[in-house]
Amino acid sequence: MQFAVDMEYVAVNPASRFKRLKEGDGHRPWEEFEIDQFRSHWAIGTKERTAFELLLNTGQRSGDVRTMTRNHIRSNIVSVIQSKTGKRLDIPVANRLKDTLDAWLPNTTSMNLVPSPMGMQMDATAFSKFMRKAYRGAGLPEDFTSHGGRYAAATRLKELGLSWEEIADIVGHETVSMVQKYTRQRRNAKMAIDKINRADQVGQVTNFYPSSD
Repeated sequence: MQFAVDMEYVAVNPASRFKRLKEGDGHRPWEEFEIDQFRSHWAIGTKERTAFELLLNTGQRSGDVRTMTRNHIRSNIVSVIQSKTGKRLDIPVANRLKDTLDAWLPNTTSMNLVPSPMGMQMDATAFSKFMRKAYRGAGLPEDFTSHGGRYAAATRLKELGLSWEEIADIVGHETVSMVQKYTRQRRNAKMAIDKINRADQVGQVTNFYPSSD
């Protein structure tokens, strides 16, 4: 098409500014051992730990977490209006999050729960860089993202017995759809290995590799 423009066959190149299609599975849920790894590295009372626990225990997007202030917490409830959907949520403060906030808030005079070094609200880029540095500091892999905290929250809620409808009221239907696929894959994989183990115990699994003799 660019050749056609150069040769004046056409006036414009309609393919000059197309966007790449999304590739891969995108974000993934945090694994429990990764959550433990982050907590072992960043102690309660640090800003990194506070941001992490807010992401995990509210199940909200990083854009909503970084704008949270002290005024969003009343009577042990986190009240937030999601920036993407405009939906208001009232989320009870989990014990782990309460312990984290109780240790962190006396260390800062800012109204923001996760403030910038100047005590102001972080913008999206600054928050992303801050969390990426925190994840690297804890030795977590590159595909460990803040958005994965939403998926981890939804996965935990499902494993605790909540319905998909109840979970969607907190994290949204799009997140629930992704977590449904994730939990189904993990459940199917576990069932497959359990069957192999049971078959192996009764001698039904043969050696698929030929002997070297």
